[in-house]
Amino acid sequence: MYTMQTFLQFMFFIILWIFSVAVTAKFNIKEFNFTASKIFVHEIKSCIIIGILFITYYSFLPSSFKVKYSLSIIYGSFLIIDIFASILILIFVKKSNSHGFYQRNLINDQMVLPDQKNCEEIDIIQIVDQIFDINNYYKNEVAQLLKHCIDERTKLHGPAKVIRDDKTISRGQNNLGMLIVLTSINNTAHLNKTLANYYNTVSNHGLIILNYKSYDQAQLYKVLNNNNWLKYTVYPWYFFMTRAIPKIRIIEKLYFICTKNKYKTISKSEFWGRLHYIGFEVLGEREYNGSNIVLAKKSFTPSTKKDPSYYPVIKLRRVSIDGKIVMIYKIRSMFPYSEYIQKAVFDKGQLSPIGKFSNDFRITGYGQFIRKYYIDEIIQIINFLRGEIKIVGIRAMSEHYFGLYPDEYQQLYYKVKPGFFSPLQENEITSFTDIVKFEQEYLEQYLKSPIKTDIKYFFKIVSQLLFFKRVSS
Repeated sequence: MYTMQTFLQFMFFIILWIFSVAVTAKFNIKEFNFTASKIFVHEIKSCIIIGILFITYYSFLPSSFKVKYSLSIIYGSFLIIDIFASILILIFVKKSNSHGFYQRNLINDQMVLPDQKNCEEIDIIQIVDQIFDINNYYKNEVAQLLKHCIDERTKLHGPAKVIRDDKTISRGQNNLGMLIVLTSINNTAHLNKTLANYYNTVSNHGLIILNYKSYDQAQLYKVLNNNNWLKYTVYPWYFFMTRAIPKIRIIEKLYFICTKNKYKTISKSEFWGRLHYIGFEVLGEREYNGSNIVLAKKSFTPSTKKDPSYYPVIKLRRVSIDGKIVMIYKIRSMFPYSEYIQKAVFDKGQLSPIGKFSNDFRITGYGQFIRKYYIDEIIQIINFLRGEIKIVGIRAMSEHYFGLYPDEYQQLYYKVKPGFFSPLQENEITSFTDIVKFEQEYLEQYLKSPIKTDIKYFFKIVSQLLFFKRVSS
């Protein structure tokens, strides 16, 4: 007779299997577009990886959740379920008539338009209509994105081309006026390297159209996040495996070996940031079929910075005393590569009354919490011990944000070391002008009486923290 404990054991078995499948992206539809032999190899590799993960999870379970059978029987049962599910999904996918990004006959193979003489004005929407063969829905979405972001009649600095991925780029080609890539960047093994190849393929001011699926568009994410029980039981493991492990320096290598650095979860902020890091300017984005189409233009020189913000502890360039640039330590509260799109976020949005970017999509869910209680700034004790900041003072600013201040303020700022606790009284601020006014008053007072000024503001800050009237912004 079955008991509640047996039922719970069975349910936990199913949850572990689903979680293992999600981690390895076993049922990614792209894999079913290959030949039978490639599908078979993919299934064998996935079974081995999932089996290792499953046995690892199971070995750490409390004894109350374990069934009274050997691991060999459990793994054998697991393989039967796994293979049976694979067959059913394969049959379903083969019978379905999907119109996603991975349709095999999406385009005339790497069709390239003739070069335009003297970059004459052409109808770019007509170009899109010519280079696509079928899948009109995706073609129409690309056309709508182009209409929204640029003039319908514009100059292309070279021919247009559609490719499936970077492997189909011709060597030495560097004159494309527009490049459309069909394969989702989530399935790109080395993303920055691939984007750099695209950068070198497109001419100056050339256009590129890419697509990606953000982490919050993943079906499993939606299922786990929309169910309260799953949200607080299974989702933390999903988050840890798909978003935390890839960003831990040592463990990430094992993760990338298992997944071949594919099926990665990525945010809008990270993808836009990577594009700007490589040298592309994002012109616009449009949602399509559960994914996003992005239009970008080759506009900048690629960044030479070797360590963009990616891992939990980051170093950010900040303007300090005498105009020196110092590296300020923080616990990352934004998505990776977010620092590269600060100007773009500012240009497309506006500042809040307390001088922050309104509706800043670069901030993570947990980032809101750790910012509120200064958790993200605790690690700045390193900067304090190095003598780069003091306890009370204006926050060290990014070069772009510092450039928003008037020259008179900047000259005062150069004379004072930045601080950990800002002297701003946020309840008295209604605009960016107020920020400039209050910070400039602090700087002028500090230059007249440094110790007295910092002591006065320090006790104000402590009293606000004790009575929860002040949180980090």
